[in-house]
Amino acid sequence: MKAEQLDAQDGGQTTVQWCPDFLFVPKSSISPLKDVIQKDAGMYHYERNQRMESSVNQGVHELDQDDVEKVWLLYHNPECTVQGPNDFFGKNRG
Repeated sequence: MKAEQLDAQDGGQTTVQWCPDFLFVPKSSISPLKDVIQKDAGMYHYERNQRMESSVNQGVHELDQDDVEKVWLLYHNPECTVQGPNDFFGKNRG
């Protein structure tokens, strides 16, 4: 959206090469909207959208606590490598 707004102002054609579906980041790393608009690329701002939140929450189910613990373990240890059953079959099969 920011690229479209800038292109409308200056007549350019900006290509966005990186646009994740979501970001999972510490709240402390979020920048004020004014900074995101006026400063360097790579910054982001979060603003709660109640209508979107309600839509997302309609499909929410209770979390499996084992899965939650694994996600936090991985989040706090990004150097960790995860192996599963697919690592032992298929292309690695002897």
